[in-house]
Amino acid sequence: MNLYEKGVRSGVSAFIIAIGIFGCLPNDALGDDLETSIDALLSRFDRSDAPGLAVGVVKEGGILYAKGWGLADLEHAIPLTPDSVFDIASVSKQFAGLAIAMLEDEGKLMITDPIRDHVSGLPEVFAPVQLLHLLHHTSGIRDWPGALVLGGRRFDDVITFQDILALARRQEALSFVPGEMYSYSNTGYNLLARTVETVTGTDFSDWMQARVFLPLEMTSTHFYKDHNAVVENRVRSYTGSFDGPFQNVGDQLTALGSSSLYSSVNDLLKWIIHFDQPTITAASVIDKIMTPGRLNSGQSAKYGYGLGVGHFRGALRISHSGGWAGFRTYLLYYPRFKIGVVVLSNWGGANVSELADQVAAEVVQGQWPSPSNDPVDEAVVGAGERLDVQTNWLGDYFINNNPSSKVKLFRRNGRLWVQLPNDHGYSLKTGAYDVFYSADRSIKILGSQGPNGWPRSLWVKTPDWTGTAKEGPVQAFEDGEGETYEGVYESSELLTNYHVQFEEGELVVRHHRHDPVRLSRFGKDRFTSGTWYWSRVDFDRDFQGEVTALRVSQSRNRNMLFRKVR
Repeated sequence: MNLYEKGVRSGVSAFIIAIGIFGCLPNDALGDDLETSIDALLSRFDRSDAPGLAVGVVKEGGILYAKGWGLADLEHAIPLTPDSVFDIASVSKQFAGLAIAMLEDEGKLMITDPIRDHVSGLPEVFAPVQLLHLLHHTSGIRDWPGALVLGGRRFDDVITFQDILALARRQEALSFVPGEMYSYSNTGYNLLARTVETVTGTDFSDWMQARVFLPLEMTSTHFYKDHNAVVENRVRSYTGSFDGPFQNVGDQLTALGSSSLYSSVNDLLKWIIHFDQPTITAASVIDKIMTPGRLNSGQSAKYGYGLGVGHFRGALRISHSGGWAGFRTYLLYYPRFKIGVVVLSNWGGANVSELADQVAAEVVQGQWPSPSNDPVDEAVVGAGERLDVQTNWLGDYFINNNPSSKVKLFRRNGRLWVQLPNDHGYSLKTGAYDVFYSADRSIKILGSQGPNGWPRSLWVKTPDWTGTAKEGPVQAFEDGEGETYEGVYESSELLTNYHVQFEEGELVVRHHRHDPVRLSRFGKDRFTSGTWYWSRVDFDRDFQGEVTALRVSQSRNRNMLFRKVR
């Protein structure tokens, strides 16, 4: 018997056992054609020399499909099965979300509680942050992966729950006003896990075990709180091209609440079944964790209590992805059809969301409702003037990189204006974050940003001209200008410093634990780089024009301050 045959037989055995646990399958359960079609989607993972994935499907309380493909451990040639235990990464958040919802239902907390009421030592800047902001990713609290790496950590370091809490306690400013926008923050869910501990007086991992995992018979599931612990049936994760060679990826993270839940496909199928057949809490609590929050503007945040909320082909779609080390994970659920899909992979190149969608489509077939009969519940952003939005888009945008042909967004007397290539100026109103228009709507402007927030571009439509204008980089420094940025910059929030030097016509940033970062200039005192944790850099100057600090912004963190100390 080859390794793949052993893996498949293990998967089929787990499938049979699961039927015994949950009872008979529905009459329209897995037919040969459906199993064959799902197998065909996954057949490229039918290998005995590569990592792979485990996939499970439930419908109306019965398990339709549960199989493993590929290897859980390349060095020991251990096949993947539905009982293999993966780090499910951010798919963990829905469990922390349920814990908060259960405590809320029991009257032990309110989601309008300030987080500082439940977590000690948080700075004064956290005063306006409520539990609901953490749940819906609208808090403005730093996302720890980007912040810690900027602080000198690497993802193969040991990163603990306490490390993350300590980082939050040093945060000097919020990235934005709570509720103003959606910005994913793992740290928010770590603070929710700590809230569970302070409210219950019990270790978060132990509380989840007693109140959720044991009652649901999720016997392979636990929050990983000791990076030295032995985990039965643990899966190792890998990077590399699908043809190999593969490399091990270390996993020493214990980020309780946001991540670090270890589980299997068979256990997660029990979790999805609980959505339709709740036993440990009320159905109203399940409904609550699947209800999206709202921004201050009234717009949907499209995120509930640890679950993404959206629509697909007119059907409500509940989902969440996860990625850490070489693990890629996805959980998908359609309440309308009572169908759930779990895809867990130990290969960093796996597109698990696409696979989950493809598997779900095989099960749903032609049952999708008409979108017009089941619309997305979306609030429209008001068209009021918002100075913070305006400031983000102010500047010059060039047509075909021609400095003499440009579109300029600027502010005059507290209002947003645009100057067009014909030199005429028009007052604008603000719609959504990246939409601007004139009062009579004869002028419409849509903004877009590159992967690092730069270059930004504007698509402009007027009665006389339609076209695109884009920010352009400044190609050179004036004589002696580059040296004015040189120095040592220190962050009391991240407990580290960087050396900035001017070399061969560009700024180079150095840290003792990272490779040098080269900055590209795209405006006076404004820079970007191809290094993700140095996405955007803004230098500050005093009244005499001397550089005093720099601020680093990332996709999930804004304006992390480094003061110039020498």
